[in-house]
Amino acid sequence: MAALAAVTLHWPQLRSWAATVNPNWVVACFALLLMTVGLTPFMGQQSSHDNKGIEAQKSTLIEWLQQAQRERDEAAKRLVAAEHQIGTATAGAPSQAANPPDHALEATRALAPADRERLAAALYDTAQLLDRAVKLSDDASREVFQIGTDLATPDNPISSERLEVHRQRLASFLDTSRLYCKDLDAMTDKWKYYDTQISYVVGDKPGEKARSLRDMIDSYIHYFDAWSKIKNIEERGPRALIVYQQYPFSVAMAEIRMWGQQSDRRLQEVKNAMQSR
Repeated sequence: MAALAAVTLHWPQLRSWAATVNPNWVVACFALLLMTVGLTPFMGQQSSHDNKGIEAQKSTLIEWLQQAQRERDEAAKRLVAAEHQIGTATAGAPSQAANPPDHALEATRALAPADRERLAAALYDTAQLLDRAVKLSDDASREVFQIGTDLATPDNPISSERLEVHRQRLASFLDTSRLYCKDLDAMTDKWKYYDTQISYVVGDKPGEKARSLRDMIDSYIHYFDAWSKIKNIEERGPRALIVYQQYPFSVAMAEIRMWGQQSDRRLQEVKNAMQSR
């Protein structure tokens, strides 16, 4: 519109100039003027589209950061609660197992010799599953830490091959956690005759611990996949997003490790009671 106004204002001068200029140049200049006027709305539309794309990307990054911060805060609360629980247990506070220790240990001491042999087999299976939980949580924590080291460091290029290696490792941990959930349920069902002792060792709902392990790994995989699809992933801001899930993941795995260690301590108590007369 400004161009048209300028043409109208200076039309007498333009008409005088056109009379002395080669007609071909006049036609070319007029065509250029029409092209400029015609493309102006589209140029503004394209600029608006680009701005919307940038704002959408910024909004996505902000949402991820906010969600990650909420999870970090929640993880910090769980860590404080877990440390308090360990402190009270160390100080001699009553056990938090499903069955009171006196009931579980007295029931163990009252078992017949044949039952004690079967209970020993049940405790062996329980110990194997506890070891598997601790190992899986440790391995998964190390992998997530390695992902942060490999992919958040500015000097390390992010290649599709490197992303796929980490993705396959995470997938293997998820498969292992799913199998662990099934094996734990099968073990508690197999030895349900000794539910008093096993519940004292692993708690009343050990399946919830196993599922929390599986769900945390699955949640991290979804975050990893979403992060790996960011177009400007090599830039410092998007690259650093991968480490925001490292802390809550590590805390969740530490909870599994503490559960395994506390359960192992109670398992030893049952073994000692089984050997007494």
